[in-house]
Amino acid sequence: IESICHFGSGIFIQRLTDDMTGLSERFDSFLDCISELIKSIGILFGIALVSFPLFLFQLVAMVVLLCIELRRTSVLAQNERKNRMANEAYTDIINEIVRGNREIKLYRGKEVFLQTVRERSTTVTALSMRKRRQNNSFNFTRWNLRDAFCFIYLLIEIYFIRAGRLEVTMAVVLFNYCETLLPTINTFAYVAELAKLLLQNPDVLLLDEPTN
Repeated sequence: IESICHFGSGIFIQRLTDDMTGLSERFDSFLDCISELIKSIGILFGIALVSFPLFLFQLVAMVVLLCIELRRTSVLAQNERKNRMANEAYTDIINEIVRGNREIKLYRGKEVFLQTVRERSTTVTALSMRKRRQNNSFNFTRWNLRDAFCFIYLLIEIYFIRAGRLEVTMAVVLFNYCETLLPTINTFAYVAELAKLLLQNPDVLLLDEPTN
């Protein structure tokens, strides 16, 4: 009851309905990350046995993309918190209007409440648009870098094939492994950001969710 009075009914309802779903999704993400990590270590070990130079290039590419993804996840997590607070404030004022409709008419507070609704709605829209622009910018960078790394990886394989240091069939297998490994970085970055937030504040497991 004290929490409802302090935060408002909108925040209470928003968190009550979203938190349990978010908790189960985070648990699934941790399990997925463990599976992806084991698979990635096995693939990297196999690439190292076949061609150590390709292994080194794969490792460098993954580190570069991981740095970008960590930055993206951190920025989006901050935006997610701001969006959530804005959505909770907007939900709260709507609930207050619905519950206090008669009082608002009685004291002629319609314009004040409508102005508050417009302001909070504008804030929600602006934050959502900002989040989308930043996410699109990060996606453009990481997707193009991923394609560039795959292209360079293919060129290195062609060089090794022409030099007689790599068979064509093995080159195809390694290239498929390369394309498999790079997308798994998203999962690692998500769990790393979630772990960082969890160390800063244990309650973040229920309150914040970095977006992939």
